[in-house]
Amino acid sequence: MKLFRLLILIEEAMFEDDDDDDDDDDFIESDFNKWFYAHETDIPRKLVNDSERNSIDLAIIFYDYNKIISPLTQTISLQLQKYHPRLGIEMRPPVVEKIEEIAKVTASSFLFELFKLVYDQKSGVIIREKYTNFDDYIKYYGRPKQPPVIIEAFRYAEPDLTDEEWEERKKELSIEVQKRFDKENNPRVEFINAVQTVLFVHYAELETLNPDEWIIYAMLLNSEYREYQNRCWLIESFIDYGLPLQDLELSTYDLAQKIMYIKNELREVEFRKPTEQRQNEG
Repeated sequence: MKLFRLLILIEEAMFEDDDDDDDDDDFIESDFNKWFYAHETDIPRKLVNDSERNSIDLAIIFYDYNKIISPLTQTISLQLQKYHPRLGIEMRPPVVEKIEEIAKVTASSFLFELFKLVYDQKSGVIIREKYTNFDDYIKYYGRPKQPPVIIEAFRYAEPDLTDEEWEERKKELSIEVQKRFDKENNPRVEFINAVQTVLFVHYAELETLNPDEWIIYAMLLNSEYREYQNRCWLIESFIDYGLPLQDLELSTYDLAQKIMYIKNELREVEFRKPTEQRQNEG
């Protein structure tokens, strides 16, 4: 049905003679071209290599992208505000601009990975042949993450405990492990659920995925979450270390390298401080 509507729109644009409508057609074409060249490296390579023959497929991706990008960006922005509140109080326009880019870049990046996955599915790609680590993906992404279990082997760390004391200690450790796990895992789960809520409403093609493709979908979504967290970390660190605004012009790699250098330098200072104090006292 979507393709049928799209073909009607294209046909109307091709055969409309009115001058004003011609101007509109030029605008639509320009809008598509701008999107195409901005994302040429993100679009499935086979479609880009023969864009004229694949114009309908490209038009569908363009349509889907513009339909989904706004609600997906908005829902990711809400996650950012909830779990990275420090970014919400920044007032400097160049930094605010970088913060606002996080949700848009994350949404766009994942959408194109999803489009590639759906394109592979339609092209008959065998997932287990394309992804050589597929068995590992099944183990890691095929079921929800669970916190580590306190096993008997850990008892060596506290050998003086009686059996009853060890059982009590295991309960305490399990509670602490669960708290730490929830603190790290809950933002990830909420991010994934928020993204999926948007996709299930606006991208019916998800229903065509096979079980193997769902594993890759889960891998891609979790990978994008990690990239999203890295983007947040980068700007939070920029703010925390009081870096100059011109550093925002650095590449992601160079800015991350500078931040890690500063972090390591500060760690060295803290590490040396007790040693110097002991030497002075001696």
